[in-house]
Amino acid sequence: MATRSLNVIKEEDNLLTCSICLESYKTPKYLTCLHTFCKVCIQTYIQSSVDKENIISFKCPVCRTLVSVGERSNLECWANELPTNHLISSMIDQQEKQKQEQVCNVCELSNVKQKAVSWCTVCQEALCSVCENCHRIFKVSANHKIVTVQEVQRGITASFSGLITCDVHSNNFVEIFCVDHGSHCCTVCASVKHRKCKNVVELGEAAAGIKEAKQTNEFLELIMQWLNLLNKSIQDTQKHICTVENMGKKIVSEIENLKRDIIEHVDKVEKTTKEELVIKKKVIVTELTNRITEMSNLKFTVDNWINILSTCVNEGSDIQCFIEFNKIAPKTEKIESNIKNNTLNINEMLLSFKYNSVLKNIEEHVTTLGDVIIVNSEERIRCTSLHDSVIDAIQDVSGSSIDCKRDVVCKINNSNPKQTTQSSEQCTSLINSDPKLTEVVIRTGKVKSLFTLDAGYNEGLAVSGLFIKELVLLTNSNTNEVLKFNHSGTYLSGVQLDSGPYEITKFREDQIAVSFPNSKKISLIDIDTLNIRRNITFSYVVCGLRYLDVNEQFVVACEKRIVWLNATSGVKIKETKTSGQTFYICTYKDNSYVYADGMKSVSCSENGSIRYTYQSQPLYSPRGMDIDCHGNLYVCFYNSNDIHQISTLGELIRIIPCKDIGTVAPWFVRFKENSNKFLVTSLSSGKVVVAEIV
Repeated sequence: MATRSLNVIKEEDNLLTCSICLESYKTPKYLTCLHTFCKVCIQTYIQSSVDKENIISFKCPVCRTLVSVGERSNLECWANELPTNHLISSMIDQQEKQKQEQVCNVCELSNVKQKAVSWCTVCQEALCSVCENCHRIFKVSANHKIVTVQEVQRGITASFSGLITCDVHSNNFVEIFCVDHGSHCCTVCASVKHRKCKNVVELGEAAAGIKEAKQTNEFLELIMQWLNLLNKSIQDTQKHICTVENMGKKIVSEIENLKRDIIEHVDKVEKTTKEELVIKKKVIVTELTNRITEMSNLKFTVDNWINILSTCVNEGSDIQCFIEFNKIAPKTEKIESNIKNNTLNINEMLLSFKYNSVLKNIEEHVTTLGDVIIVNSEERIRCTSLHDSVIDAIQDVSGSSIDCKRDVVCKINNSNPKQTTQSSEQCTSLINSDPKLTEVVIRTGKVKSLFTLDAGYNEGLAVSGLFIKELVLLTNSNTNEVLKFNHSGTYLSGVQLDSGPYEITKFREDQIAVSFPNSKKISLIDIDTLNIRRNITFSYVVCGLRYLDVNEQFVVACEKRIVWLNATSGVKIKETKTSGQTFYICTYKDNSYVYADGMKSVSCSENGSIRYTYQSQPLYSPRGMDIDCHGNLYVCFYNSNDIHQISTLGELIRIIPCKDIGTVAPWFVRFKENSNKFLVTSLSSGKVVVAEIV
């Protein structure tokens, strides 16, 4: 019944008139500037406005705002793609219904058409004269507001106050509006609760002009903008889902192609290896066959001599025996030499197969074809177009205001693999501006122990370690060893040194650098063979050691000073003094480093000045330190038996107890590059724990 309305909006109302044809809208379409036109009108305007050879954009006929068209092959159908103004469409439909002659809605239920003469504002029904009289007699509808059809057509809206029932008195209808309180009520409430209010008017008077008010139209445009934004966001998200689905199919295809390429390559290598086997086998067989042939010839000669001499001895005369013996005897020396060469110097050539070191433990070394990574680049932007058009306050005739101001913040997610560089820059920017967006796991994740390595008993002496080339390398100052393990913790090899190694660091691509405090030197060791390539002698006791590949320098911690050395020549470049107890150092970037500055302080220096100093009075003896992939610092306090996680600003993030890792007296910590995985050594045990933040 509520949908049955009369003509309360005039045909001449500008809201329903196209500004191009000046007639009522026919299939209303709106532009990005929210101005609405007939579909045919705007299509004709577009075709006459744009350059058909270079279709880019056109200007709105009303506000002249530039509207992008883009490159479209079928310009004639472009108006169909514009969004439809459903609000105006519904108002036009309602208007068309209202143009028809109004009949009595009550009689209509009995399939009788009777002209309506009045309208009940409560029941929202048109009534004929008979039904009007009955409506006034019935007790339930005796108090309903009834107006004539002519009054409604003339736009007299005061009678519509009966549409709303009072919240307090359900039998009464809202007729009064209190400007002081900004609320509407019935006459009873007005006489009881608002009798002292100065500004109390009829509801019709308060609502007069609200439809034509500028604030109402602006607010309507605002919510239309919200609708447009939501529609666009839904469309973009659906397109994004399709993109992700297509990317998934593409990755599956890449994986299958990679698998095929690997199999083809393995087949090719297998064929080459088998061909090599055939050739080498043929060489051995040929040589042995030649030797058999030669020995068979010698055997034939010896057999012949035996037959001749045996026959002569048994059946021949002495003269015959003498003659044959003298024929054979001169040849015995040569025959004997040939027999010795072919029987005594036999070289038993065999075949063996040596596995490729990479393929021998392929299940351990190759656990995946690659990593599927979710590239999540998040950027915050402020929608200024919405903010500019927002209504600060809608004033009604009573002077009260409706606050409609909104700060709209949109989040845009980009995961297009074609924009890898852009996404990386955005991610870097976010890390620097708001680390909480990307360091949730690092900052709050649980520390999970993966496995334990045995570096040998250290008796209170230093053990350090390093991740490199899917390997874990450890040094033990007590046993004078460098040990090599694979990525899953299996021991591979080791080397015994002449003195105790202290810290280990990466040097270039195929070497490691190891410091020796007692020998005052740095040794450069080959990763594969663990052989020492060369030594760099030093005038100070060498403890902590890091390598800067950007400028080919070693940074060395020497208890009370930090020294920079040329990695090739070993010449000192510069040095700076500390407050002592500087046994380890952590470097990052070009001119930034962190070091223990005394027994209770850790300082960060950047470009020659102190960026921050972290101090913790209850804690004592900072030793090994390293940074994770987001720049957070980790410092081992072996006397307090825990590891401190410190932010890039020098603030404590959290304390990681050693019991959570499964170790005691932490001495050294080192992270795997671009990973949440790290290792922790112990001063009182040769056990090295490899853990991960998950």
